[in-house]
Amino acid sequence: MRSSSRAGSSPGLRAVLRKSALAAILLLPVNCSRLPPPDPLMPAASSRDLCRSVRSKCEEINTHVTDARITLKTEGGSARFRQVSMMMRPASLRFEIIDPFGRALFLIVSDGDLLTAFDIMEGSCAIGPAGPNSLARFLPVSVAPEELIDLLAGAPAPDCETLEEEGGEHGLRRLRAGRRDGAGHQVLSIDPSDCTCRTLELYDTRGRLELRGEFSDFERAGGLTLPKRLRLSGPEAGRGGARAGFEMNIKYSELTVNGPVDPALFTFTPPPWATIVDIDESGGEGLFP
Repeated sequence: MRSSSRAGSSPGLRAVLRKSALAAILLLPVNCSRLPPPDPLMPAASSRDLCRSVRSKCEEINTHVTDARITLKTEGGSARFRQVSMMMRPASLRFEIIDPFGRALFLIVSDGDLLTAFDIMEGSCAIGPAGPNSLARFLPVSVAPEELIDLLAGAPAPDCETLEEEGGEHGLRRLRAGRRDGAGHQVLSIDPSDCTCRTLELYDTRGRLELRGEFSDFERAGGLTLPKRLRLSGPEAGRGGARAGFEMNIKYSELTVNGPVDPALFTFTPPPWATIVDIDESGGEGLFP
């Protein structure tokens, strides 16, 4: 069976998305030894050098496989669930949403070109291009897969045209990074002692806050300084934000960094009994309208 592409995801699909809270996209770590004293690194000489250093460290993670416990709060209530995820640069993603009883609820995979989201309980499968508008049906922000990987890793955008220092506190440097293509801007708080991003805010082209990420509980793994916890939040309803308010708390465990990952895991063929829902890049109703 195949349904229309412009009507958005099916009611059954949306219901399971809301129940399983598929907004949680986890892309970083970890369960390791406690952080040793900071490395004797000198602060970057300029804002641009500091951003390049942060991005370079993030790009050292080529693949990772993680397990996370997630709590999501929205205006409609709250939910707790488990997420197992995989990532392979530049743009391959796989997420499995599992309920507290260990039952798989939802699977989303992307090889960077095609997005497949399978509602296991309802038997419906949404398929379409892995572009920003398609991903926005399931995520709290409109970004391409490769941008999503960078964003949740705390990496500055690769095409920053302008960088402005906005001060900072507690030894952090706060930078505003404008995009070359005019697609909004980022505001980052960076610790220059270890080149880690502690907060990252994403704004749309109108200057409205779309997403704020807070990285904490840092530990060492594979020669990198990585966070065990991530808090994501969106603007409150009625505060002028692009999307409805939400708060998501993610705690990571069982991480494998830069291990071998089979590319076949980033594609999915739905079973013959599944109802196919075609999606496109025109946008549509989803979890975060």
